[in-house]
Amino acid sequence: MRQDLLPPDVREILEERPKPLEAEIHDPPSTHFRLAAGYLDLDNGWHRDFVVRELTGRDEEALGKVTKVGSMMIEILQRGLVSVGPYKSPEIADGLVAGDWETVLLAIRVVTFGETADFAPTCRSCARSYEVTVHLLDDIAKTELTEPSDLHFTVEGRHGTMYHLMLPLGSTQRKMLQATDLSVAEQNTMLLVDCIERVGDRPSLGKETVLNMPLADRREVLRQVIERRPGPRLQEVTTVCPSCGAENNLPLSIAALFQ
Repeated sequence: MRQDLLPPDVREILEERPKPLEAEIHDPPSTHFRLAAGYLDLDNGWHRDFVVRELTGRDEEALGKVTKVGSMMIEILQRGLVSVGPYKSPEIADGLVAGDWETVLLAIRVVTFGETADFAPTCRSCARSYEVTVHLLDDIAKTELTEPSDLHFTVEGRHGTMYHLMLPLGSTQRKMLQATDLSVAEQNTMLLVDCIERVGDRPSLGKETVLNMPLADRREVLRQVIERRPGPRLQEVTTVCPSCGAENNLPLSIAALFQ
């Protein structure tokens, strides 16, 4: 019925009726980020821009079925990473530099839960607890690489042996996260097997080469692999106690940020 044909008092009642509620959906936060290192494709193209997406309830149900922390980090990355440069294949994660897995996971955490995280550490000096908010994009330092040649480096051993290495890739990171039944020493062996390309002029023989390394050389090579690792320096976050002014370490982990 045409409302202009109704009596004025009836039209006034109809016009005052509340309109049906509509679901308000806000635009998601920015999903575009930059790798700390980069992805080197088969044509030697160097790609640093990547896109992630916000995790949803559908993802939460799938993640709820994963029982191991390492496997959960892999699942989150595979679900949340949309593309690196022009590449959208899920397998692209294995070609990233290993340290950039944390770059990507941190970005997924930001778009899913926000740019800040709250903590209540205890001061090592005065033993008082205090609250602190960490801005995940501004307060966490990161190591960056500027070009593909930075992926390769050389370490001199104690007796002059030259070890030629490449920074580990995502394929190594995947194996490390899944190797929960290995000791720390065995995990280190796995890492070095994938990193050492040559010893002097001789190509690496894999695990045999790593197990035959002098212990001092092995530790120095491992130290430099870790030190040169690009990505967020989660273990180096510091805060200042508001009560006594002491500086405190606040080591973070990607896994803890998703809890």
